[in-house]
Amino acid sequence: EKIYAGIKFLKEHRGQFLWPEVIGAARDLRAELAGHPAVLRVELAGSLRRCMPLVNAIDLVAASRDPRAVTAFFTGLPPVDKVTESGKGTSSVLLKTGVTAHLRVVGDEEYPHALQYFTGSKEHIAALRRRAETLGYELDASGLRRGGEHIYCREEEEIYERLGLPWIPPELREGLGETELGDERELPALVKSEEIRGLF
Repeated sequence: EKIYAGIKFLKEHRGQFLWPEVIGAARDLRAELAGHPAVLRVELAGSLRRCMPLVNAIDLVAASRDPRAVTAFFTGLPPVDKVTESGKGTSSVLLKTGVTAHLRVVGDEEYPHALQYFTGSKEHIAALRRRAETLGYELDASGLRRGGEHIYCREEEEIYERLGLPWIPPELREGLGETELGDERELPALVKSEEIRGLF
C-alpha cells in the first residue's frame, strides 16, 4: 500500500517543482531579459509569481517593440537545453534543470493586461471577467474593452481600479473570495519577511 501510494504521488506531481528550487533560475532569466535592449519591461507571472509551493513552469511576460528579437534571445540563453515552441510572441524552452519556461512578448500597451491575466489562477480571472461584464467591460489578456473600444491601463493597479477594486497582490489571486474582500476593502495584509520571527 505504501509503495502504491508513493507511485501515485509521483505520477500526480510529475513535472512539478518546489518554489525555492525554481525561483533562482526564474530570476536569472528575468534579469537576462531585462538587460536586452529590445525589452521595455519584464516580470515573472503564473504560479511562481503567486508564490505557490509547487509550480509547473516558469512563466515570464515581457513588453517589446521587437518580439522576434526577444524570442530569439530567450531561446538562445545558456540555461536552455531544448526549444519546444518558438513563435513571434510566444516561446517555450526546457531548461537544463528539467524545468519548462514560457515567455510571452507583447506590446507595451498590452503588457499590464497580459501580466495580470497570466498571473492569476483560472478562478481569479473568471471572477474578474464576471465583474467586468457587470460593469460593461470585456476583459482578456489583450486589455479591457467597452463597446469595441480598447481601454489600456498603464499598470496592473489601474486594471483593478477600473473594476472598482483595490490592487490585489499576486499571492492572493487564487479565486478564494479575494474580489469580494476587495469590494469590502478587507483584503488581508501579507506577511512581510521582516515580520518573521521564527520558522517551524
